Parts: sequence; C-alpha cells; structure tokens
Amino acid sequence: MQGIDEIREEHEWIMNTISKINSLIGKKNSQEEVIILLKSLSNIWHSHEEKEEVLFSSIKQHSREYFPEEMLIEQHRELRGHWKVLSKVINLNNPLKLEVALDTDGKMLISKFIKHIDEEEMLFDKL
Repeated sequence: MQGIDEIREEHEWIMNTISKINSLIGKKNSQEEVIILLKSLSNIWHSHEEKEEVLFSSIKQHSREYFPEEMLIEQHRELRGHWKVLSKVINLNNPLKLEVALDTDGKMLISKFIKHIDEEEMLFDKL
C-alpha cells in the first residue's frame, strides 16, 4: 500500500529523533537541544497522526483481516496527553520543571512511542 511506505519512513525519522531525545535526558546543558528536538518531533507527529488515521480507516474498510483501528487511535490520544504536559513545561522556560517533566512524561512518551510504532509496524507487515 502506497501510504504505508510514507508512514514507515516517518516512523524511522520519529524513532531516530526519540532515540536522540532519550540519550539527552538528564545530561547537563542538553535542554536546549531537547527542546529543539521535541518541537521538531511535535511538528512531524501532528501531520503523521492525521495521515495514519486516514490510512487506518482505509485499511479497515478494505482489509479482510482484523485491523485494530480504534486501539491505535486510542494510543494516539494517550500520546497527545504526554505531549500536552511537555508542551506546557517547555513554554514555561523553567529548567527544573523541564528536567522533572522529561524524566517522567518524556520517558513515558518515548516508551509509548516505541511500543506504538512497533505495534503499527507489525500490523503493516501482516498486510
């Protein structure tokens, strides 16, 4: 499927970016770089999420196999919740609060991103 190739390329970019973010969490003098990476990821993620939801709907309509569209969309909602927390903290320009948010919501977001993308990739492999 044509849309899957584009989604997979974006998955690769997202995974590379979250790997960079993860490697910087907790390191001294890395907050500026983490903020830049988070903002870049945020820009890609929003359009990526929209593309996925259109693709998921199409797959569900045209596939004979079970496709868990609702589960994947619910995972998107969970990811947005962590984004919301991080976005608010980034805008506060408070290094201590950012450090705490990265250590909690940042790590949770990264973990959920990895799990979510892995699940999507396994589903795409089955199509």
